[in-house]
Amino acid sequence: MPRTVLHVIIGIVVCAGIVATQYSFDVLKNQQPKPPLLLIPAPVIRSADMGLHSATAAFLWVGVIQRFATLAADRLNGLAAHIKTINDVDPKFSYPYAFAELVLPAGDRVDEATEIGKRGIAVADPDWQIPYYLGVDYHIYLKDRKNAAIYMNVAARTPGAPANVKYVAATYGNRQDLRQQTRAIWVSIYENSRDGIVQQQAEAQIKHIDTLDFLEKAAALFKERIGRYPKTLGELVAQKILKAIPPDPFGLPYDTKGDGKVFSKFEAQ
Repeated sequence: MPRTVLHVIIGIVVCAGIVATQYSFDVLKNQQPKPPLLLIPAPVIRSADMGLHSATAAFLWVGVIQRFATLAADRLNGLAAHIKTINDVDPKFSYPYAFAELVLPAGDRVDEATEIGKRGIAVADPDWQIPYYLGVDYHIYLKDRKNAAIYMNVAARTPGAPANVKYVAATYGNRQDLRQQTRAIWVSIYENSRDGIVQQQAEAQIKHIDTLDFLEKAAALFKERIGRYPKTLGELVAQKILKAIPPDPFGLPYDTKGDGKVFSKFEAQ
């Protein structure tokens, strides 16, 4: 048997053993909270994969994504550590960097996300998603428009950047309505991502923004009828302007300060 083929088989067996062990443990403990994924140090993995670092990193990434998709409230626990391990195995594997930037901030891990993103820009294969999603983090979570514009422009200049990503980058900062700026960003992510988890995240963000607009239109109608803006959103229901307050896709409460504006955690101010 040729040595290259043997190395491939050994690498696959090693990775499959890791995933199979974790899966078996999960099945046996399915009535208890899921334990964290087995985290093997990158040097150990690299020494065992016979030089097949790219294939091994891709294989491990599939396992991490499957695990992430099945977890609930605690689904982000340990995700950053696994992403860092995968990219230590293959630093040029670009997608985990981009994925981390979009997913980790939702769990109040924006610092980890930006750290991973900056490393990706420095060492990974060129991928417009890494600087673009880093720009998203600065725009939405860090409220840093200057760095958001810088990284979006980097994304626009990266080979393979889609036309609407280039447009968002070129027009960033020109819109008076920051909420609609944010919506345009999420629409561009939804339309260009091939990752179902990322698309779900983008779709939820778009729905969230549209719900904010809907509630503010209801608050304006309240003022037309009552002569003032509602002090609480519950007044919209009490006055029968709305049957109920629409649920937030992230499970977060909407609020108002009595000035007609509706806001929540994810809204870019």
